[in-house]
Parts: sequence; C-alpha cells; structure tokens
Amino acid sequence: MLTLVVVHVALVFAGHYKSDYTKLMQGYDPYKYTTGVSGAGVCPDTGKPTLDNDVWEQLMASKPKHRSKITAIREHGFPRAAVWCLIAGMCFAFRSRAEFLDLQQGKHDVHAYSRRARNLVSNIVTDPIYEATKVVTFMKGLKDGPVKTYLSSLRLRFLCKKSLDCDRHVNVPRPMPRPMVKPSGDPKPMDLSSATATGSQQQRGPTNVCCFRCGNNGHYAREWTAPVQATKGPRNDTGYRHGQ
Repeated sequence: MLTLVVVHVALVFAGHYKSDYTKLMQGYDPYKYTTGVSGAGVCPDTGKPTLDNDVWEQLMASKPKHRSKITAIREHGFPRAAVWCLIAGMCFAFRSRAEFLDLQQGKHDVHAYSRRARNLVSNIVTDPIYEATKVVTFMKGLKDGPVKTYLSSLRLRFLCKKSLDCDRHVNVPRPMPRPMVKPSGDPKPMDLSSATATGSQQQRGPTNVCCFRCGNNGHYAREWTAPVQATKGPRNDTGYRHGQ
C-alpha cells in the first residue's frame, strides 16, 4: 500500500480525486498501526482486522484522537478497493488529458480523428478542458489541407459575425425618455359646440335629398306622409259620398 501511494503521489493533486483520496488516506495510519499489533490479522474478504475485544479497547485508550477512526476500521475495515479505483480513475483521466493535448491526425481520416478527439474529451470528467483549448488543440492536430483551411475560415467568419452582433447590441442607440410636462392651472373645459352640431345634423338626416312626391327637401319619398283631408259628407254602404 505504501509503495502504491509513493508511485502515484503526483497524481493525487489532480482533479476531483484529491479530496476523496485524502479522506481515505487519513484512516491509513490508524489502520497500519492497528494491523501492526502483534497477533493481528486481516480478513481477506472484508479487510477488517481480526483482534480480540480487549485489544480493541487498549488501542482506543492509547489513541484517543483516533478513537472514531479505529472504530470505523473495526466495523468496516480499510477500503483498499476504493483506493485502487480512485487511483485507476486518476491515471485514466490523466492519460486521456495528455493524449488529447498532444493529439495529431497523422494517417487517420477526419472522421477517425474527430471520433478520437471526442472519446478523449469524454474521458476527462473532472477538471474539464476549456472550450477554447479544445478548439485550438483540435485545429492544431489537423493536417494542412482543404479541411483545415475551410474550418479556419469558418471559425474566422463565425467570430467576426459574433463580434459584430455584440458591437451592434452594445452601441445600439436607445431613445431618451420624454420629459413629463405638468399642466399648469385649472383644466380647460372641452369645446362641444362642433360635436353637438354634428350630432344634430345626423339626427335630422340628410338635407341634400328631395322628395319626388311633395317636392320638398330633407326627406325621402318613403318617409313622406300625405296630409289627412276632412270628410265633407256621410258615406253610404258602397263607400261613395252622397251627391257624387
């Protein structure tokens, strides 16, 4: 275990695994002290030290600061498998990062080169690489040719377009707020003379029409009513006046 720590001590300080590895290794010294007691053994299945109860009590009394850690070791043992997984993950991420930063297209086609770059980036789950670094590394590894020229011009056009959009957004003229004019004095009444005249004309109806029955202006023939004439004498049963 000590040899394993010495070999990978440089990888401990990289990425997310540092804190987890540190937490695990904080219990390694009590574990080493516990298993160093004469007559102590380790269960091959669980990794728990095999000691008598009185020996456990003596260990806790001699190490009061590590009492909780010794109790955890007594119940759960030391997670060697977890340490191996952490170190393997650190090595895998470190190797993927190093391979991606030194990635070259070589004899591969563009599809294989792109797939390799994506796989390496997906392996770096902790402390990911910045997007700008990914773009620069990918473009640097491409072979000189029409693909690299096209991607370079495309990226340049994209950056120019985005810069112009940002510049227009920042320098767009904004309308100034209009000053609030407060009315001075009492409010003036509205002039309703024209509105009243217009309304009365609409109620009276049109004046430029002529009735062809009576010959007067201002109404239609359908609106004309004939004046009722007074009767001059009684009528008989046939409806005619006498004397006609």
